[in-house]
Amino acid sequence: MKIKENISNIFHLYNIHKIFNKTYRFKWLFITLIALIIMVTISLFSMYYGMILLKTGQLTETKLFFQQIAKKGFGSKIALASNYMKGLMSRPDHIYIDIKHNDYQKLAYRRLRGLEENILNFTDDDYVPASIRFKNETVRVKLRLKGDYTDHLIADQWSLRIKVRGDNILFGMKNFSIQHPKIRNYIYEWIYHKALKREGVLAIRYRFIDVTINGKYKGVYALEEHFEKRLVEHAKRREGPIIRFNEDTMMRHRARIYAMRGSVLSGEMQFTTSEIDSFQTAKHLSDPTLLKLHNKAIGLLEAFRRGDLKTSEVFDIKMLARLWALADLFGAKHSTLWQNIMFYYNPITSKLEPIGYDAIAGNPIASIGAIQDFDGHGGIYIGYNSPKIYNDF
Repeated sequence: MKIKENISNIFHLYNIHKIFNKTYRFKWLFITLIALIIMVTISLFSMYYGMILLKTGQLTETKLFFQQIAKKGFGSKIALASNYMKGLMSRPDHIYIDIKHNDYQKLAYRRLRGLEENILNFTDDDYVPASIRFKNETVRVKLRLKGDYTDHLIADQWSLRIKVRGDNILFGMKNFSIQHPKIRNYIYEWIYHKALKREGVLAIRYRFIDVTINGKYKGVYALEEHFEKRLVEHAKRREGPIIRFNEDTMMRHRARIYAMRGSVLSGEMQFTTSEIDSFQTAKHLSDPTLLKLHNKAIGLLEAFRRGDLKTSEVFDIKMLARLWALADLFGAKHSTLWQNIMFYYNPITSKLEPIGYDAIAGNPIASIGAIQDFDGHGGIYIGYNSPKIYNDF
């Protein structure tokens, strides 16, 4: 009997030991898990709070501390982690575009025509009415497809030119475009415009937004400011006309070439025969003061094209040099093609200032400072006499 009792006690003690070991292991696993959660929470909160301090300009000693760490080689890693977390928490503005069915079908039909012709030529007749909801506001707009080539008609994410109607504005703009970020080479275009603004060169406002059209989420779009007086006002310049070499004749010619498979008109011919016009021309013609500035601006650019005036007599040389240098630095030569570059006439200096636009930045830098030759696509900086630019610097 004593033997059975001893055996029973032994099994009882063994079971207690097993239960204790399991409880002990569970306890430590639980403690370890809680510790990890606390550490991760503290790390995330510290990063978030640090970003808040940085954004509000409250970093003093902490900022100096991290600067010291950066000198020792850890700064880039800390910045990478901070930027990564900031990216995860970012939420771009979201607009909701509502287009009536018949008007949407008009856009879809126009898109099919563009795909068939391999080139896009849009007019004011292509605009359709729509509305845009943003936060708690709804604004009336008119919009159409935009772009020169079929890359603007990517799948279900079409490029759109938008004009806000009435007295309303959106994002501080009256006219703007939205397009797939790929069209301008993603983040590179945004960086290029930031660099232009830092150097004091006129640049459009450029940002990324989420877009939903007729209840269907379309993804992230690049929003690109178009040319009107608010662009100039935002840059703290006095109102003046924005002019360009109109590319419509060139695009119509290219459309015929695509259709007929014929020869391409030389770039020099396209440049010398293109019309010089302005944005918001009707407004300029109806205002005597603006009309005077309009005629002066076009006269200067035409005199440059003919070779009657030197570059330094027509353009703000410092601004022209900065844009050209940044185009080299960022692989953004596309913005210096004659059909892409726009000019603002500054009534204070009586000179033309270039506006950075359509850069497709981020391309490989083939040759720094090289002047592009004419080709079938009209690839040249300002004109056939553009080498004079360097002589004037």
